[in-house]
Amino acid sequence: MRFMLSALAGLLILAAPVAAAAQEADDRAHRLALAERAIEAMQGEQLADQMTQIMQAFPGPETAGMSGEERIIFDEVMADTMDWMMSAMLERMSSLYADIYTTEELQALVDFYESPVGQSVMRKSLEATPQIIEMTRALIPETMRRTINGLCDRFECSPEERRQAIADAMASMGLRES
Repeated sequence: MRFMLSALAGLLILAAPVAAAAQEADDRAHRLALAERAIEAMQGEQLADQMTQIMQAFPGPETAGMSGEERIIFDEVMADTMDWMMSAMLERMSSLYADIYTTEELQALVDFYESPVGQSVMRKSLEATPQIIEMTRALIPETMRRTINGLCDRFECSPEERRQAIADAMASMGLRES
């Protein structure tokens, strides 16, 4: 009998890590499901659309000199690429959230973002995007000037180098230095 109890205890000791691993896998699967719900409630797809809008609002130097048709094609390809990237990003975010947040934290995120208040916050955030883009756009020229002036102060640019750097930066964004 004593041998049977020792054998049973040994089996339980050996089985404990397997049971713990299975429980951990179940917990991770539950956290992953909660993370996916939280991201969906945070309107992840709409956030992806916002990113595309922002990217299109601030064309880089690569679009300078493009014809109207070329710009349309460029924007379509970039939108497709952004759609792919955001889909991949949301998938990876779910996994990351499942790894870093506890079940309790994920449940709290889901509870908030699925609530009427959470949905209102998200809806208003999405509605604010065009205004945020315009605010950002208005700050870009002065931000560029400050950046270039700060760099020129440290690198001791000549006045002509400073003027040229600012003019080049503005031109790369389709702006003219005033």
